[in-house]
Amino acid sequence: MLSPEKLKLLQVAAQYLEREGAAGLRMANKLVGEDTAMAMLVMHLRRNLGSMDIYPADPAIEERVFATLKEEALA
Repeated sequence: MLSPEKLKLLQVAAQYLEREGAAGLRMANKLVGEDTAMAMLVMHLRRNLGSMDIYPADPAIEERVFATLKEEALA
């Protein structure tokens, strides 16, 4: 389970990426680490640009992304 502190960091990082896109990546990197921030950015861009509708992600990839996010948050 995510600690409240780690969950808050993920939420703040997501807000930077949603508001600023790639420009918010630097701050997100500082908050949650480079790998997690990059995964979050890719997910954000795919959803916003509609590629998830045309080319849905392989469910195994989504599982790995969520596992990585969870591992990073617990680290």
